[in-house]
Amino acid sequence: MSYRCLVAVGILSLALVGGCSRDKSPQPAPASAANPGAATAQVDALADELLEHLRSTSSYTRLLSDLPVTEIEDLTFEQAQREAAFHSAALARLQKVGIAELPQDRWLLAKLLEHTYEIGKNAAEDYWLSFAVTPYMGGQAILSIHTVLAGQKIGSQADLDRYLTLVDEYVGFVDQMAAKTRAQAERGIRVPKPALDGVRKTITGLRASAPAALDVAPARLSELAATDVETFRRELDQRIKERVTPAYDQLLAVFDNAYESAAPSQVGLSQYPGGKDNYLRRIVYETGLTLTPQEIHERGLKAVAALDATMQAIRDELKFKGDREAFHKMLRRDPRFLAKTPEDVEARY
Repeated sequence: MSYRCLVAVGILSLALVGGCSRDKSPQPAPASAANPGAATAQVDALADELLEHLRSTSSYTRLLSDLPVTEIEDLTFEQAQREAAFHSAALARLQKVGIAELPQDRWLLAKLLEHTYEIGKNAAEDYWLSFAVTPYMGGQAILSIHTVLAGQKIGSQADLDRYLTLVDEYVGFVDQMAAKTRAQAERGIRVPKPALDGVRKTITGLRASAPAALDVAPARLSELAATDVETFRRELDQRIKERVTPAYDQLLAVFDNAYESAAPSQVGLSQYPGGKDNYLRRIVYETGLTLTPQEIHERGLKAVAALDATMQAIRDELKFKGDREAFHKMLRRDPRFLAKTPEDVEARY
């Protein structure tokens, strides 16, 4: 699930427990920490606005909101520019709100908004260094769309027509993946050679799974006339054969011999123009911390060393004389360490 989807889940959850205002009246004037009531209203208004923005740009958010989906995400650079403009403007408004004296729930909401805006304002700047075809990006995005399509309610001819339109939108998304990848290559940004096999396998797998993923189970069509269902299935099958599968073929064709020959042998964002700065921003996105890669690596080494020391103390306590790997093998077969019944599991916990 993408960060945008996680944000939607968070804001929807807050809305369900009253954390977001449903009041659509004009926004209050800028507030200071001395006026927490006005600040609360502004944070609620910003959260409502972000939720509506997500509902208009994220099909998964519309699914979570139990709203009909009419289009699939836009993967173009122009959309990234629109995202950057939206989040930059929203961040500027949030920065005028005095959040220090907010109630705890609104303070958490404000910090979630702030982090989301900080990421979103760089959408255009980060666009070319985000690969749309890797398993953890493109693969997850396509699977999310499959989930959206599987969640569409179909009870009328209009719903059937809308579903077929969404399949066309799905094709457009795959086409945009190919277009972005080609445009990146023109800028000297290619998927590294070591990752190409995984990319090809991901696309091939998605191509193979698409017919089943886009199919509609008979139970979802039970309220419709048999003739309408027959026509729908014929048109859906035609779209899959004539549009969906060829779209994946075109995406696979991007990674031809010329692409692989020009792809870098090393991995890592730092080899691309602006890659180092992009990586530093991603650290903030994922951790909320302003650490360098070296600082994170050193923290990891210290954590591993601490775990090793703890495990050595356990081996010593058990008077085990072998090394760590031998100890792990023993754990997997020594009945002293194996729970045998549900009650045994419960007792150990």
